[in-house]
Amino acid sequence: MAGSLVVLGCFYTGSWAFFKTHSVDFIAAQHQAHAEQRRRAPASCTLDTLLNFTSDAAAATQKYQVQGWSHPETWGTWTDGAVAELAMRLTPAPSGPLRLMTRIQSAMTHRQQPIQEIEILANDTIIGHAFFRAGDPPLDLNSLIPATALNNEGMLRLVFRIAHPSSPKALGMSEDPRQLGILVHQIRISAVAVDAPS
Repeated sequence: MAGSLVVLGCFYTGSWAFFKTHSVDFIAAQHQAHAEQRRRAPASCTLDTLLNFTSDAAAATQKYQVQGWSHPETWGTWTDGAVAELAMRLTPAPSGPLRLMTRIQSAMTHRQQPIQEIEILANDTIIGHAFFRAGDPPLDLNSLIPATALNNEGMLRLVFRIAHPSSPKALGMSEDPRQLGILVHQIRISAVAVDAPS
């Protein structure tokens, strides 16, 4: 009898531990902790590296994704939600302004909201604002990151604010429940040549 109670107790304890570690709250807390770790100690990124957000190059870009990104697909990675964030440590640490090129492959729009709008921030400084329509050809959005937005350690936090994320499921388009905004294909961060004073 005592042995049965011990086994039963172990079963209930194991079940509690399993459901606790697989609960929605626990998983959300784990994601939050993971995001904070990537913000505090981001992976390094060499300037002028072309970052592909396609499924065949996912390992090279997912290490920079903090929040708001879906899984990589053939043509790129969708933003998922109102905010998509990247964090990285640029090497070498920039001493002047930078150029951010973002190739947008597509945008999630619908009849009630035919235009998707995004705002881009670098270390909390607004550097870009753009509008997209579904079916537009791939667009290279170029944004200037001023030197005043950067620090000596080369830490860079890029945030894409999506004005109208939409769920294909809620719109009756498919069973996809994600809150989609834009499909990002590539990103490149390059130094900007500064003319010497005459």
